[in-house]
Amino acid sequence: MKYLSRLVVLSFCVGFSAQHVLAQGLRDPTLAPSLGGNSGAGLSSGRGTRAPMSIISVDGKYHLMVGTRLYAEGHKVGDAVIEYISETEVWFREGRNLRKVSNFLGVKRSELIDMASAPVR
Repeated sequence: MKYLSRLVVLSFCVGFSAQHVLAQGLRDPTLAPSLGGNSGAGLSSGRGTRAPMSIISVDGKYHLMVGTRLYAEGHKVGDAVIEYISETEVWFREGRNLRKVSNFLGVKRSELIDMASAPVR
């Protein structure tokens, strides 16, 4: 009987801890993807925190929005300088390194062909 009660307590502990571990793997889909492709959100600042990152258009020019601040091409974000901003990606230069950060991981833009106006073969 003594061993049975220990087994019941042990099984409850394992069950509760397994639920906690499984719940930690989920990512908030409303947050922007991280720079390194890991789960998390946005651009990493020098203090180890992450801020949400978005690309917006102001007067026909694209700007990077990190948290509540707007950055244009040539501005510095942390140690990186923004080289180029497009509708879906930002190019950062850190020293001699140039890296592209996509705002939407795994999403590529392509043209849609209008089948109604396509020539019939």
